[in-house]
Parts: sequence; structure tokens; C-alpha cells
Amino acid sequence: MAICVTPLDTNEHDRDSFDCGKEPLNNYFKKVAGQTNKRHISRTSVLVDDASPQEVLGFVTIVMAKVETSDLPGNLSKKLEHVTAVPLIARLGVDVKHQGKGAGGRLLRHALLEMIKINESIGVPFVVVDAKDGAEDFYLNYGFEPFLDSANRLFITMNDLLSNFTDSE
Repeated sequence: MAICVTPLDTNEHDRDSFDCGKEPLNNYFKKVAGQTNKRHISRTSVLVDDASPQEVLGFVTIVMAKVETSDLPGNLSKKLEHVTAVPLIARLGVDVKHQGKGAGGRLLRHALLEMIKINESIGVPFVVVDAKDGAEDFYLNYGFEPFLDSANRLFITMNDLLSNFTDSE
């Protein structure tokens, strides 16, 4: 059994059977993710098992988002005052049959590694996530911090991200 993350292929991956237990995430994945991929608005990747590659264990979607750096804590807002757009982990969902087995962490790790690759080309000072439905602790465990104005809008600086990945490798 080889679990891997691969780009969403609307012809290959069975989106209709996916159920993460959150209807807005299910609807996004089933009805919108393929369209936003085709329009180059976002990128959705899926976690699959090579033994059954059509079954989606989970998914993660990355987009660019406008940010207000004045909402960052400490002196980060001054250091990054000219930043207007950064990558956003927009959606992350794991099928209920696979929750609690590390699939979410694997998808997040994939997304963060993609951010590191992007940083090598264009520079990414930090990554943002909107942690909804009680997911804040999940992201806080990976080193994300809250924006000043919102407990569920979190960020991690590229320096911290690079440090975390270097330390854990």
C-alpha cells in the first residue's frame, strides 16, 4: 500500500464518494475544485492509495490571498508592510473513513513543501490558513500563529517553516 499526494484529476478521482463530514468542504471538493483548477485560480491535490487510486482519502487546496500585514503580531507588520498577497491553504479535508490516521498531517506537509518550492522561485514571506470548524489546534501544532484580529486566521513565516522542516528531517 503506497499512499501518495497527486494533483486532482477530475476524470480519475472519485469526488462523489468523498465525505469529510463537513458539507461546505464536501460541496467545494465535489463541485468547485475541478473548475478552479482548470481556471488556474487554485490547485487542489488529493491523497490516494496506489492500490485504489480513484478513491480520495483527502484533499488540500492552495490559492493566493490578499492579506493585511498590519494584523500580524509584533514587528512583522513593519517588516512585511509591502506584502499584499501570499499563499493560502484554502481547504483541507479528510474522508471520515481516514480521519485520525495522519492523512491531514500528510496533506498539510505536502502543501507546506509546495510553499517552500514556490519560495525558491518568487519569495514567500509567510503562509496563511483559515482554520475553520475547530481546526485551529491542528495548525497550531504545526507552528502556525494567529493573526491579531482573528483566532482562526493563522500564519507561519517562511523562516519558521524552513526551520521546522530542517529540524524534523
